[in-house]
Amino acid sequence: MTTTIIDHLPSRILHINGIEHLFFSGTSYLGMGHQAQFRAALMEGMVQYGTVFSASRNNNLQLKIYEEAENFIAHWAGSEAALTVSSGLAAGQLAVQYLSNQRIILAPSTHPAIWQPNAPPQYLGQNFAEFSERIIEVAHETTESLTIATNAIDPLRGENIDFSWVKNLPKDKNITLLLDDSHCIGITGTEGGGIFSKIKNDIGSDSQVRLIVIASLAKAVGIPGGVILSDSNTIATIRQMPLFVGASPIVPAYLFAFLKAQPVYNLARERLQMNIKQFKNSIQPSTHLAISSLPNYPVFFTSQSKLFSFLLNHKILISSFSYPKPTDPPLTRIILSALHSEADIAFLVEKLNHLNTIV
Repeated sequence: MTTTIIDHLPSRILHINGIEHLFFSGTSYLGMGHQAQFRAALMEGMVQYGTVFSASRNNNLQLKIYEEAENFIAHWAGSEAALTVSSGLAAGQLAVQYLSNQRIILAPSTHPAIWQPNAPPQYLGQNFAEFSERIIEVAHETTESLTIATNAIDPLRGENIDFSWVKNLPKDKNITLLLDDSHCIGITGTEGGGIFSKIKNDIGSDSQVRLIVIASLAKAVGIPGGVILSDSNTIATIRQMPLFVGASPIVPAYLFAFLKAQPVYNLARERLQMNIKQFKNSIQPSTHLAISSLPNYPVFFTSQSKLFSFLLNHKILISSFSYPKPTDPPLTRIILSALHSEADIAFLVEKLNHLNTIV
């Protein structure tokens, strides 16, 4: 696909060579970068905390906004504790390094953030159905410490991940579940808290299985940073790791804005769900275009990559690029955000409903 270069932050629209296009791409699901109250709160946070905190989080001088935000996030997600870091990738690699003395098994399509460094990914199974069958057998047979790593959902293909197997994990073995919740946190779960509470309930209080969830906050939450969620002892240990101690923290002004703008997040989640409902209720079944999606989720996948050029001819830009390797076939998706208006979605649906040939 042709790469488009722009010099502005896209919202519901963007300009390509001076021509206005509707924008149905990106992972800013709640559109926080364009929410006026969030931006005002961010400016207020920068007045109080500056543009960056140039010190280790374990310095003898610490900012209380980190503890305030982490306590809020832990309660929001349903975990004992939370630790914020500079990116979702940093969160994933901290967790992987913490678990480096364990055998790590990857589910299919697990995000590179929770791959082991310098080790090519070796997935258990070709798909999640096969993985779900095999992982229980492996878990019961293992005599060593084991980490099972997987995405919380597959946002690229609009597919859910069945976690029913979690309830069948042996309760008396040293097993860790490491989940990447980057594309869920902020929009799914109770008040957008993501997957932690659900999986924790599935594990059960009588199990030794440990849960660690990592996430990028740069998607729905709209903050350039990441978070690790787990029990208090695990978070306390990770906090003392050199990789955390030696790293710059998340910019504190963003955490200030995150806390202050919670009403904005709530309204944006409501708006996003309205947009998803409008799109699903308006689009007509077509023999020419197969679209897959998850309930109440803003990503719609199609295997027909020519949809990209078809919609671009109608001044609509959707997502289509090779992932994760440049030699892979393009992943083509329509992505809704809280910024889209009813008219935007109606225009998109009109073009899709009048698609009368295979694209």
